[in-house]
Amino acid sequence: MKQVLLVTDAPVSPLEQALTDLGYEVKTESYPIAPAVEQFDLVACHLSAIDKSLLNGLCDAAADVCPLVVVSCEDDPTTIRHAVTEGVSAYVTEPVNFERLRPILDVAFARFEQLQGIRQELKKSQDSLAERKIIDKAKGILMQQKQMDEPSAYRAMQKMAMDRNTKLSELAASIITAADLLTVE
Repeated sequence: MKQVLLVTDAPVSPLEQALTDLGYEVKTESYPIAPAVEQFDLVACHLSAIDKSLLNGLCDAAADVCPLVVVSCEDDPTTIRHAVTEGVSAYVTEPVNFERLRPILDVAFARFEQLQGIRQELKKSQDSLAERKIIDKAKGILMQQKQMDEPSAYRAMQKMAMDRNTKLSELAASIITAADLLTVE
């Protein structure tokens, strides 16, 4: 059974019953709180007005963990844009037909998975760029220290990495560290 954290400022939230009817186990927390979200499959907020600091905190906490769904009376386009930009997977304004909750949650889960894929691709690209910079710096050190041209320095690094059974970026980091040690005054 999927678990949902429901953050609400209402004494009784119809969202809680709607989630329960869909088979979710719901833990309700009264606003304002800063809950740990790691053990939940979904975070839902049912708030009359959006508190940006709470929303930012929940988005930060849930970003890599689970989707965040907001139900609110607040229909200001700037607030909605801010919420979506911060990582809200679905933002629904009241009045809500809670009988239509399942497709809303389906969209939230799909959007969360899509954003996770984009985040993973971004991280992979950033890691690759960082490795490339380290390799280029080490290549430059070899070119300067050994009077090599760029292709020769790169081939020498590749051969050394293969001989040592290590990644090229790890070898490059070692070359940079060694060069830094040799230039210490």
